[in-house]
Amino acid sequence: LHQNMPNPFNSYTTISFNVFKSDNFNLSVFNAAGQKVNTLLTGILSPGKYSVKWNGTNHDGEIVPSGLYLYELKNNLSKTTKKMIIIE
Repeated sequence: LHQNMPNPFNSYTTISFNVFKSDNFNLSVFNAAGQKVNTLLTGILSPGKYSVKWNGTNHDGEIVPSGLYLYELKNNLSKTTKKMIIIE
């Protein structure tokens, strides 16, 4: 899991990661309180490089407020989390 670019951001950001072994993956965004804001990707991925764009919206399509957010890539064996900042 790589650091999102750009960071901080105000309209969209790109989250990139590498998959080394086929597995079921889930990429989610959480607010600073640990509440899930949005799920950006879920499913079985083959080995390769992936990028997902996030436009700063929640699962209802509403723009989330400025602040610190966490994004987490999880599979059956591990999870990795990084921080990002939204500014308006």
